Amino acid sequence: LSNFLYNLNVMRQGIAAGIILNAVIFLAEKRFIKYSILVFIASLFHSFSVAFFFMIIPIILVKSKKTLITVVISVFFAIF
Repeated sequence: LSNFLYNLNVMRQGIAAGIILNAVIFLAEKRFIKYSILVFIASLFHSFSVAFFFMIIPIILVKSKKTLITVVISVFFAIF
């Protein structure tokens, strides 16, 4: 029974990660509403996905593309 529950949790994490990775495409295109909807759907599978709502903040605040890439990579690695 414990092995089944562990596998179920891993599946939930995988589904949430897949949705988040698809949402990043909308974040790169600055389509914040679609990104937010996908992150919300991912958070229904796993609660850690809520942390990805904070990826919008650097995108909105930073104007330079080089600085933006650095900030997004830093935030991404800080989350994981």
